[in-house]
Amino acid sequence: MTDATALENAHLPSSDGHDVRLGDLWHERPVAVVWLRHYG
Repeated sequence: MTDATALENAHLPSSDGHDVRLGDLWHERPVAVVWLRHYG
């Protein structure tokens, strides 16, 4: 299992177009991260 704290500083786009720091989300509540890979 990997250490989730390594993902704290990752910035992801939110649904409204702003960047959100992943670590800020799970300080408020549990977060599920789903990685999708697309073969187009």
